[in-house]
Parts: sequence; C-alpha cells; structure tokens
Amino acid sequence: MDALIKGKMYRSHSTVEGVSYTTVSDGTWVYTWAEGAATGIKFNIEKMKSSSGKPEGYTDLSDVSKSAVQVDCKAEVISDSMFSVPSQVTFQDMSDITASACGVCGMMPDEEAKSQCLANCGQ
Repeated sequence: MDALIKGKMYRSHSTVEGVSYTTVSDGTWVYTWAEGAATGIKFNIEKMKSSSGKPEGYTDLSDVSKSAVQVDCKAEVISDSMFSVPSQVTFQDMSDITASACGVCGMMPDEEAKSQCLANCGQ
C-alpha cells in the first residue's frame, strides 16, 4: 500500500486479490472505489463514528503509524488535487446503504427479531 498524507487529508492505493483500490479522505468524508469501477462508496467520518464507533474498514491515521512496516516517508509538496475524487465515479453514501438495509427490520414478524435486527444496524 502506498499513501499520501497532507494534514487531515489522505490518499492510499492498495491491491486486494488482484483488484486495485483507491481511498481518498478530505478529513470529513472517506471515498473508496476500485480501478475502472463506475461506482464506489463514501462515508462521513463523524457520522459513522457517532453511530457505531469506528466505521468498518476505517483506520485512523494515528493507528496506521503504530503498525506500519517498511515506511519510507519524505517531505514533499502535494497538490490538493491529489485528494479529489474522480467525477466519473458515482459514490453511494454508506449511511443510505445502512438505512435501507435496516428498513427490512420493520418487516420482522416478531418484536425480538425486530429488536435484534435494529441492534445489528446500530439503531
């Protein structure tokens, strides 16, 4: 994985099972998409933290520095454009995905199953 960090913004690239992923954060939102994909996901960092602790898959930059190996840091001037997201990718807000997934909880026939479903959704 390689990463660029500028203040609260970051951009990282990683490859998982042969698929290249890019993650960009402007300090408020985190965007992730696969190379060549027309869609990606995004989440508001504070909203996700307040609803369920840390978002799944989210790693705080301070945590990365504690476990990083083979780090090769160097100071350089990085343009803010490096932290922009591609205009051709449509990003689905994770809170919308979670809300729609939790919508099925209301259709549960018994109250215990409904309560468990809502608890799993963080509601």
